[in-house]
Amino acid sequence: EYRIGENMVERIAPTAFDNISRDVISTFNHDLNQILGRQSAGTLSLEVDDRGLRYSVPIDENDPDHQRVVAKIKSGAVSGSSFWFSINREKRSTEGDLQVFQLDEVTLFEAGPVTQPAYSGSSSELRAEAAEPQETEEPAAEETDAAQADLDYATAELWAAGIKPTV
Repeated sequence: EYRIGENMVERIAPTAFDNISRDVISTFNHDLNQILGRQSAGTLSLEVDDRGLRYSVPIDENDPDHQRVVAKIKSGAVSGSSFWFSINREKRSTEGDLQVFQLDEVTLFEAGPVTQPAYSGSSSELRAEAAEPQETEEPAAEETDAAQADLDYATAELWAAGIKPTV
């Protein structure tokens, strides 16, 4: 959940991302000049499960924005994720002195790695697929580094809070 004020929080319902119908993009730090991927280009994949939203962007070794972001994630300087959305449907309730704004349905515009995420449960990380076994001689160190770079891709996971309202 995201603390809006002293006695106010915003929660993302597990159903909030069920109807993703836009051409969503991925950027670094919500900067439209640093686009990392786009659904319609096949460079951004989105998946919704019972925990929330996951997005994945394959690394393009020829894209300097990708290389800068990969370096920041590898160093630990960037570890969060965030997203842009508009609210389609929400519920308001109180829990003691706490006002709760539960977002039941949103329109998603963008998701990507950020330096300061609003939701502390979000994360950005790099992942590598298992390499195929080599049949012959060992490759040179430069070839090994290049092969590993081919296997790496950026994935940033954004898990919505998934908190169910108290009845």
